[in-house]
Amino acid sequence: MLLKTERFGEIEINENNIIDFPQGILGFPNVKRYTFILEEDNDVFLWLQGIEEDIAFIVTNPLFFKPDYKIELPEEEIKELKAEKLEDISIFTIVTVPADPQFTSINLQGPLLINPHKNIGKQVVLLNEEYPLKYFIFMNKKDLAEAI
Repeated sequence: MLLKTERFGEIEINENNIIDFPQGILGFPNVKRYTFILEEDNDVFLWLQGIEEDIAFIVTNPLFFKPDYKIELPEEEIKELKAEKLEDISIFTIVTVPADPQFTSINLQGPLLINPHKNIGKQVVLLNEEYPLKYFIFMNKKDLAEAI
């Protein structure tokens, strides 16, 4: 399948690699299908490219930046992803890169859950106050306090 994008130009994607998000992603409920785009020499950040609309999100595995990140899901949400257990699901977070990249953050409250075996995804909203909406990945708390 040929996909035309503003960011990447025309790219060939394998239809077997399309991930369905039946409820869409927060703010983009009408975009239900996405694919990952990998950049050479970058195994930390990926692009999640929309199929129906030309939108793309930078995503990452939150464990790269917060190794103790853990989520708990109700059994029905795991089954919604057609998985048997949480370990069958890959977890990604959306990355926000502002004008000043030192303030790059990941959203730990709204992870993207993907069952890579069934190509189905879902964004969940965690009610865990321990995880911020903006977790700054390039600054520790001391550096952040001094920068603000």
